[in-house]
Amino acid sequence: MVTASSVVLIVWWSHQSSSLNSSVSHTTLAKGIVRTKQRLRELYWWPGMDTDVQAAIKSCVTCAQHDKTAVVKAAPLTPVSLPDGAWEKLAIDIVGPYLHAPPDCRYAITLVDYYSKWPEVAFTSDVTCSSVIKFLSTVFGREGNPLELVTDNGSLFISSELESFLASRDIKHLRSSVYYLQCNGEVER
Repeated sequence: MVTASSVVLIVWWSHQSSSLNSSVSHTTLAKGIVRTKQRLRELYWWPGMDTDVQAAIKSCVTCAQHDKTAVVKAAPLTPVSLPDGAWEKLAIDIVGPYLHAPPDCRYAITLVDYYSKWPEVAFTSDVTCSSVIKFLSTVFGREGNPLELVTDNGSLFISSELESFLASRDIKHLRSSVYYLQCNGEVER
């Protein structure tokens, strides 16, 4: 006796891909190879169906995004090289605003030496390129010019005014990656 649940449609070769695409949504494909095959076997059969299902799932971007068994390998870490001596490589950043601080201390300009971890901090009421250059001029006048200065990609750190200031002092300007703040880690701590 044949019941409705035991009837399977045999699909001709020319209709196999359309049967696969029309009967299986991305949601079904994203459930994995085994469940997708089970679902298709309830409705269809064709020679090489298992291979076709596996190929469809492997080429499906949505399936790859929902695959819980996929191993995502992190990019290898490359350590930041330690400079040979103090005051060769510095990192600078702006911290703030400090809303409860006095108006002239809303922001902190922080500068850290990569070698000795020596910090320099100055408070300012605004975040402008001129306030950063004034701070750097004061520190460099006292301690001397470094070889390299590491910054993030903030608008005041990529300004032509700061670039010309650093070039006039023969300081190499290094920028950290846009969405990877740890790259400028000495000052981001």
